[in-house]
Amino acid sequence: MSSDTAIPSMPFTWTPRNKTLLCSLATGPKHTELLRIMAPTAAYYALRHNMDSLVMPLRGRLEPSRPPAWDKVVLIRHALTLYDTVIWIDADAIICDPTRDIQAVLDPRFSMHLVLHPYNGKVTANTGVWICQNHAATFEVLEKVWSHTACIHHPWWEQAALMDLLGYDLHTWTFRAPTPYTHLVQYLGEEWNCRPELGGDPVIRHFLTSKKKKPHRMMKSYIGFLERLREGGAL
Repeated sequence: MSSDTAIPSMPFTWTPRNKTLLCSLATGPKHTELLRIMAPTAAYYALRHNMDSLVMPLRGRLEPSRPPAWDKVVLIRHALTLYDTVIWIDADAIICDPTRDIQAVLDPRFSMHLVLHPYNGKVTANTGVWICQNHAATFEVLEKVWSHTACIHHPWWEQAALMDLLGYDLHTWTFRAPTPYTHLVQYLGEEWNCRPELGGDPVIRHFLTSKKKKPHRMMKSYIGFLERLREGGAL
């Protein structure tokens, strides 16, 4: 991996204890409220499955010249210099089933793992749960995503940049054709980044379609998480 990067450096670093990091950030009161609900689930999950965790609100920004969603690229890129695997989870997603280890379904031959979501009758990759491996190709993809300046203010920010890089049309959300990066991604089952309207028994539920009721609905999932721990004798 080259040390040359256009991605800003982190203002701090740390010493890893494990090979995998589970991480998330939040900026502003709305997302910080959501992060406070999901944070205990992430901390427990990481401890249970031998991961480090870094889940924190930010008073400032990692890159203030861009919308907050781009901060995840800064964190992921830095974390990959320290870990074999980095698992990002958005602040509006919450772990519902802590018994299932996501590491068990990852294929180390792939640079990234994502989940495809249905959208307007099509499917799109969603970076709300974004797993990156410490591969040279991963760093290259992150650099390409960061340098995709046309997507800086796109409504889907870094996700749009990654989708374009993987071969998706950003106007129709249809797959155009394979690119040199398409083969680097393996797609996981929807239980690893499940939209709330799909129901079922997800491992991670992502409230990206909920707006005013996000804290309320996430809290219900958090209570369900605690009940699952009590049933399993963990509480």
